[in-house]
Amino acid sequence: MKMILSEVEPGAILYCADLLNAEKCLITIIYQSDKSHWASALCERAFQEQRKFEIYRAYKDFRDDHVVDYLAYQPNSDIDQILAAYLQLKIMLGAFSELVYPKNLEYICSKLIGDIKLLPYSTPDIFSPEIKLIQSKALQRFKSIKVKAQ
Repeated sequence: MKMILSEVEPGAILYCADLLNAEKCLITIIYQSDKSHWASALCERAFQEQRKFEIYRAYKDFRDDHVVDYLAYQPNSDIDQILAAYLQLKIMLGAFSELVYPKNLEYICSKLIGDIKLLPYSTPDIFSPEIKLIQSKALQRFKSIKVKAQ
């Protein structure tokens, strides 16, 4: 199985649409999560759950069997160490055999130990019109994101 790393909510959809359309993937969304004060915790939690639901549904537009996972990290924490430990643990558990990642994570991904295939993100300009159409449909589920026509 392939794991796709995404640093922004719809990143895997934007950059790996053809892959998502072709096969089952484990998608990990990496994001910063502030600790909320008790008074605003319920509203913040509700907002986060709604966003997760929208993201999950958007990926479901491609296939019914993708697994969406989230890796939240606190501000001022060392995301490099957290991500490296998370990925290494997933490799040891046999969660994936191919890792698709944004190029800025090349250093972390290249240091992983194990028999895995590393695939950096492809660029969006090589997508076919059909893939752009799939992207547009999936991204419509994100209320705060507008798709620009190119």
